[in-house]
Amino acid sequence: MSDHEKWVVVGGGMMGLTAALHLAKAGRSVTIVESDPKLGGLAASCSLGNIHWDRFYHVILSSDDHLRGLLASLGLDEEIRFHRTKTGLHIDGRLQSISTPAELLACRDIPWTAKFGLGRAILASMRETSIDDLDAQTALDWLNRHSGKKAVDTIWRPLLRSKLGTSMDEASALFIWSTLRRLYGVGAGRFGSGQFGYVDGGYRRILSALEDKLVQLGVTILHNWPVADIRSVDRRHTLSSSGQPDIQADRVVLTIPGPHAARACADLTAQESKRMAETDFLGVICLSLLLDRPITDFYVTNLIDEGGAFTGIIEMTNLIEPAIFGGRHLIYLPLYLRSDDPRFTHDDRNITETFTTYLAKLIPGFSSENILAARVNRAAKVFATPHVGRAGNIPEFRTTVPGLYVLNGSQIVGGTMNVNETVRHAEEGMASLFKEVTAVEKPMPAVRLWSQSRPWEDRLAHLENDLLVKGLKQLQLLPGSGDKVLDIGCGPGITAERLKDHVHSYVGLDVSITALARARSRIGAAENVVFLPLDHSSPSKLDVINGQRFTFILCNSVIQYLPDVASIKFLFESMKDVGEPTARIVVGDIPVRSRFIREAMLAWAQGIRAGFPLQALTGLIKRAFSHFFRVIPAERPITHNLAELTKAARDAGFELEVFPVPARPSGNRVSLVCRPAKATT
Repeated sequence: MSDHEKWVVVGGGMMGLTAALHLAKAGRSVTIVESDPKLGGLAASCSLGNIHWDRFYHVILSSDDHLRGLLASLGLDEEIRFHRTKTGLHIDGRLQSISTPAELLACRDIPWTAKFGLGRAILASMRETSIDDLDAQTALDWLNRHSGKKAVDTIWRPLLRSKLGTSMDEASALFIWSTLRRLYGVGAGRFGSGQFGYVDGGYRRILSALEDKLVQLGVTILHNWPVADIRSVDRRHTLSSSGQPDIQADRVVLTIPGPHAARACADLTAQESKRMAETDFLGVICLSLLLDRPITDFYVTNLIDEGGAFTGIIEMTNLIEPAIFGGRHLIYLPLYLRSDDPRFTHDDRNITETFTTYLAKLIPGFSSENILAARVNRAAKVFATPHVGRAGNIPEFRTTVPGLYVLNGSQIVGGTMNVNETVRHAEEGMASLFKEVTAVEKPMPAVRLWSQSRPWEDRLAHLENDLLVKGLKQLQLLPGSGDKVLDIGCGPGITAERLKDHVHSYVGLDVSITALARARSRIGAAENVVFLPLDHSSPSKLDVINGQRFTFILCNSVIQYLPDVASIKFLFESMKDVGEPTARIVVGDIPVRSRFIREAMLAWAQGIRAGFPLQALTGLIKRAFSHFFRVIPAERPITHNLAELTKAARDAGFELEVFPVPARPSGNRVSLVCRPAKATT
C-alpha cells in the first residue's frame, strides 16, 4: 500500500470518522463524503427548544475502552463526568425502584423464582464464550434454560419485546448475552445501579473535536454528498453524486448500511449484493421532551406492560445536571421497530400526541402543560436484526472488488450496537487492513476477538498444522505460486499464514465466526487472502465462494465431523464442482477406525506436548461427556471413519489414493488425495 494512495470513506458517522482518523494518522490522503449536512450519524445532535443535545440517548461506560481511547486522543477523556444512576421498573401499573439487589428482592410484583432466574441468567452470560453456539439458538431458548420460564415470562420476554418488537422470537442468544455482558460487566445495568458518564456538550462537542482533528490531519470533508454510484476499473474507483463533480479514489471504505452499499456498487458479485441487500434492520422512533419538572428518579425506566406506545423512559437529567439545561429536564421516549414498519411514516404531531398521552397514563401528575419543547427523531436502520444464524452470514470487510471495503454495524458480532462497539469495529477493521495503522499517537488496544483468545489452542493448532505441512511435502503436494487454494475448515488462519506468500490466491472457509476473526487478525493485509463464513445449518454447501474455481482444495480434519453420510457425499460433490479439471484435492486427518478413547488420550498427550496439560485435560473431559452422554454439543465427537468416507468420495466420482499421516503415533489417521475419475466409454 502506497502512502500516496487516495482513500475515500463513505459515511460520516462514528464508524466512518474513526476509520478516517486512523487512516489519516497513518499518513494516508483521505476524503470523507457524507450525505447529511452535518457529521455524526446516529450520534449527531439537534436543537430542542433553546437547548442543543444528542438526537438519541447515549452514555459512556467506564469499561468503554475503545471510545475512551478515542476521547483521550481528542483531549476529552479527563472531561467525562461519571455519576451513579438508578433503574426503575414499571410493572402492573406501578413504578418501582430496582436499583440495588435489595430493592430487586423486595419488589413484590416479581415472583421469587423470577428473581433468582434473573441472577442465574446474568451469571451464565459471564461464563458463556462460544459465539457459534450462542448464534445457533434463540434468546428465549437460552433464557429458558438459564433463567427459567417464570423469569422469561415476567421479565425477559417483555424486555426483548420492547427492544426487538416482532423480531423477538427470532433473536439469537448472542444478542441477550452481549447485552448482559456489556451492562453487568461493569456492575451496572437495567436491573441495577451503575456508573454512567457523559462529556459536557454531549456528542456535539465530541464530534466537533473529532472534525477539527481530522481537518488538522489534512482530511477533506464533503457534506451533502450522497453517493449515487461507484464504478471500479483497473483498481481505480469513480464515485458519483447528483450535481457534484466525480471523485477518483484508489481505495474506498463504505461505512453505510449494506442495502445502500449494494445499490451503489454495481461491480460487486451477485452474491455479495444479495447478502448486503437482504440485511434486515431494526430502527427507532424517539420522542425527545424538554420538561419543566422531573418525572422519575431513574435514568432508565423499563416498561414491562405490553402494548405501550413506547418501550422505555430515559431521563437524561437523572444523569446530567439539570442546570446544564437551565433547570429544565430532558427525557427520551424510544420505540424500536422493524425498518419497514408503517409507523415510520406517521407525522410528528401524531407521534407526539400518542407518546405523551401514554406517558400521562404511566406518570401521575404529568400533563402536556409540563412540556416546554418536543421533537421526533427517526432512524430506520439502527442495527441489524440479531436473528439466529446471522453471525454466519455477515458481509465480508474485503469485497471481491480490489480496493473496495465494507465496514458497518451489521458486521458487529458478539457485541451490542453502541458507540464503543462502533469505534472498536472501525479500529479492528483498519488494523486488519494494514498493520501500520496502529502506529498512532495513542497505541490502539489489541484486537479483541469475539471470544476469549486461548494461546494453548493456537499452540495445538500449530502442532496439527506442522503434521499437515509435513504430510503435503512428503506427498509432493504443497501448493505453489500458480495455485488458487480453497481451504475448507481453515480454522484460525495458520495454514493461510504459511501459504499466502507462496500461492496465487487463498480462500478460507469455516463455520466458526470466532475462528474467522482470529484468522483475519492473524493475516492482516494480504490482498490475495479472503475468509468467508460457511452456513451453520448446511456446512457442506460451498455457494459462498460464488462460482470461483480452484486448483488446490484442502479439507483437513473436517469431513469426519459432518452429521451424516449424505452431507459427506454432498461436500465431495461440491469440491468436485468448484475444482478445476486437474485440481488436487486433499482430505486430511481421517480416522481409520473409531477409537475414541485412544484418540482422546493422544489428544491429551499432544496438549502436554504443547505445554498446557490442564487445559488439555479439561478438553478431554468435555469430549468424554460429549461422546458418551451427548451433553455438550460444541464438543462433537468423530462420527465417521475411513470406510464411510472413501465410499462417499467414490460415489461422488473421485479416484482415491490413501496415505498415512506422518508422525501420528496412533497410526489411526490417513489422508485422501482425490482426483476426478476418468470417464469410461
